Amino acid sequence: FMYAGAVVLLIMMFGLFGTVIRESEAGKYNDQVDMTFRWSMVWIIFSEVMIFAAFFGALFYARM
Repeated sequence: FMYAGAVVLLIMMFGLFGTVIRESEAGKYNDQVDMTFRWSMVWIIFSEVMIFAAFFGALFYARM
């Protein structure tokens, strides 16, 4: 089951990224869509940083 899941995940990722690349090269994305992609990546990175900060803050609090 693990290998089947990994294969399905890889197929889906190649399909998704392939579609995004084809749409980008075809010129279907305007400046607003491009800015949306960039801001969404900023928010994802920010949320990951906050998750780690909360985790290590709780660990520090528990040890003190």
